[in-house]
Amino acid sequence: MNLSSALSIPVPAIAYTILHRKRSGVPLDDYAGTLRTIHERIAQESAALAAEYRKARAETVARESQVLRGHLSQFLATPIRSDNAEVQRILSEGFERSLGPAELEGSPGIGSSYEGIVVTATLKSAAGKRLVQDGKNLLLELGMESRKGEEVFESVYLLRGGASLDILEHVVRDRPGMYAVTHDKIVVESSVAVSAVYNLLQAKGEIPPREKRAGMMEVALHLSKPEMPYGPFKQEMAAAADRAMAAGRALHGALWQRKLGLGRGREFVLRFLCDSPAGCEAIVQTLLEIKEPVFVKESLAERTAIVMKQLLF
Repeated sequence: MNLSSALSIPVPAIAYTILHRKRSGVPLDDYAGTLRTIHERIAQESAALAAEYRKARAETVARESQVLRGHLSQFLATPIRSDNAEVQRILSEGFERSLGPAELEGSPGIGSSYEGIVVTATLKSAAGKRLVQDGKNLLLELGMESRKGEEVFESVYLLRGGASLDILEHVVRDRPGMYAVTHDKIVVESSVAVSAVYNLLQAKGEIPPREKRAGMMEVALHLSKPEMPYGPFKQEMAAAADRAMAAGRALHGALWQRKLGLGRGREFVLRFLCDSPAGCEAIVQTLLEIKEPVFVKESLAERTAIVMKQLLF
């Protein structure tokens, strides 16, 4: 039994995010191609590790059930011959059931990932324009000053559980032969990178498959909690996200909270994926029109910064 199941703690869905800026002089298409290769290679290596894990697990179950069947034969003093296959099946199923609570949630490594280039949001209301400016200020605080020819991007990797974070790190840094060229290339081509890790609090909708994402828009509202308990803040912010999703016909919406000490910036992020800039703008406008509870209104109006991206894949 693993720690999470023993303590009745849900295994968290995690987002590992990287804000990074392209170095001046690197062609945009070349940089995007390097990013695509990185995402694809991480997905391939994660799938290979998942297959290795499933194979090792099946071999362990078969080996241990075979050993136990031998012990039973000795204990009963009469070899179990006629029902060998049936005994093996019963023991294997028993091991599978006992291993269930200790199983990794989902596949090892990443579940999915996406990449986007930061663009300027065009909100018409005074409150919306202020949030856009606060978003620019937030990027400045993170060292992501927007310069001509130095576009800012964000990579988002989605996975489940701390073990998968360890596996992602192994894939990127230690997998034999991994990124002999590509990893060094992205290090050279980018000038600044800032990472953070978030736990998922609530999500609705589905992220489309990679081949359908190009050109879609994601608006991220980076916000801080006022001086109040976490429980009601999370609950009401999730309810506000639900209303906003309906207004903007979002394809996917999620509320994230940064893991303790893992990253810079605001503690909470609301992310909405839409098929057009107009959808993102409708979502933000709906959130800004919320009047009650007051702490949600104040958080969205005074403690929020908007960063909008156009997805590359």
